[in-house]
Amino acid sequence: MSLGPLYNYFKSKDELLEEIFRRSVEDIHASFVQSPEQGGSGIEQHIRQTVKLLKEKQDFWKLLHGIRIQSEVVRQLMTEMQEQTAYIEDRIRQNLIEAGIPFPDLEAKLLFASIDGMSSHFLLYDHYPIDDVASLLIMKYKK
Repeated sequence: MSLGPLYNYFKSKDELLEEIFRRSVEDIHASFVQSPEQGGSGIEQHIRQTVKLLKEKQDFWKLLHGIRIQSEVVRQLMTEMQEQTAYIEDRIRQNLIEAGIPFPDLEAKLLFASIDGMSSHFLLYDHYPIDDVASLLIMKYKK
């Protein structure tokens, strides 16, 4: 698709970027919704839901991944990105506290970085073993 038709839906590049970011926020929030039917801890459910979202919307997440490393975009969306990072770390920290994991503040940063790295590798490399990596990550936080 060329850029012309995009402007039928969005007034500017900035508006398009904001919409892409808004949709990613919706997915991230959905990844924290716990379901008793799924079983497992909040940590496990979050990791599994993240993997599911990445697989179902791989093209979207590849697009976002490419956009978020562009310095112009980072400057433009810095406040929103910082708010989102704080939200994610807080939700992860709450899940760690509920699971009785020691040092939940530091572990939240470690787990967030691990999920982010796992996600990035999945989006960048064909045949990345995301299910195996996710399972290993889940095992690290099981009591």
